[in-house]
Amino acid sequence: MKKFILTFFLSVFFAVALIAGEDGNNTLFVQGNTFYAEQKYDDAIAAYEKVISNGLLSPELFFNLGNAYYKNGKNALAILNYEKAKELSPLDEDITFNLKQANSRIVDKIDALPTLFIHEWKNSFLSSFSETGWSVLCIIAFILFAFSIGLYIASGKVILKQIGFWSTLLFFAAGISFYFVAKNIYKTASEDKEAIILSSTATVKGSPSEQGTKLFILHEGAKVKIESKENNWTEIKLANGNVGWVPSSSLGAI
Repeated sequence: MKKFILTFFLSVFFAVALIAGEDGNNTLFVQGNTFYAEQKYDDAIAAYEKVISNGLLSPELFFNLGNAYYKNGKNALAILNYEKAKELSPLDEDITFNLKQANSRIVDKIDALPTLFIHEWKNSFLSSFSETGWSVLCIIAFILFAFSIGLYIASGKVILKQIGFWSTLLFFAAGISFYFVAKNIYKTASEDKEAIILSSTATVKGSPSEQGTKLFILHEGAKVKIESKENNWTEIKLANGNVGWVPSSSLGAI
């Protein structure tokens, strides 16, 4: 009995703490919006960053933070947060527009290597939904899968049994496919595959060392792909295929 009472009160305590944390984050988010409306961009940034440090991530939060950085003249940090917002909500037109505006300010104009049509179609298809969107589609597919099994078992008509049978196969295959797409997107997002140059300039070198050969210079706001890491250096690859090493401190992972 005592163990039950202890468990009950611990559960209530953690539930109250969770609710209090949510309320606190909501309050900070609203404060950030108020500061932004009053053009107090430093205060808005501090409020939004505090919410993020508390573990709350959302496209609206990163979008607003990007806006605050943009208004504050910190274009690279604006791009970084717009990119994070776009990962969570790839179809949001406001995010896409503001990211385009911020990218128009950067110095480096890097032309991407041409890609095969099938790769472009694949990337476009995968980015049509976020991880959450693909997960929701997965759940819906398995619900319809269960319904189709019920239709196949319960129906006494041949035509309905056939519909139930083929629907079962279809929705099961769709559910499995959506699951692996969502898993792949989550894995890609969690592996820090891309980054933004945050320092005003970054000298790209041929090896992970200050004594390495200087290859070229990148400016703040440039988007790069992370290839590998060694000590305090990160190997990057540009959209045009150029590869080199930069200090990890000059990057902000998306």
